[in-house]
Amino acid sequence: MQEPVSALIVEGATASFTVGVTGSPPMSFQWFKNGLAIPGANSPTHTTPPASAADHGAEFRVVIENFCGSVTSAPAVLQILLPPEIVVQPQSQVATNGDPVTWSVTAAGQGTLTYRWRFQGVEIPPRPRPPSRCPVCSPPMRASTTCASRTPRAP
Repeated sequence: MQEPVSALIVEGATASFTVGVTGSPPMSFQWFKNGLAIPGANSPTHTTPPASAADHGAEFRVVIENFCGSVTSAPAVLQILLPPEIVVQPQSQVATNGDPVTWSVTAAGQGTLTYRWRFQGVEIPPRPRPPSRCPVCSPPMRASTTCASRTPRAP
């Protein structure tokens, strides 16, 4: 039997699991998610509906039967890449003329996060982690700084 392979997808995408098997026909297939039979999942390939965060870590197995008996596949695990979340927002700063200003942000997510900062709408060169510094302040200055973080994309 060729076992189904685990999948890594982004939230909202579908995953396909396939099993390869040889034996005497006719064969029947029944896919299971976390031990529960999936209604209508009765072929060598099962495609999930769009995945949500709740599907992360779900195990998919298939039971194949013919007149000689049955065999159960090893589990294939579904992993979901979730978008990062900003836990602590950057705070407003007050600075005097000529002082540098430092902003920081705290983000949570899977894998290595990267950060993109903008100062008055213009992207500041990438940095691997917070904090980030903006140019030296000069009056009068009202600046808008934003930060976005992201996780790597699924293959």
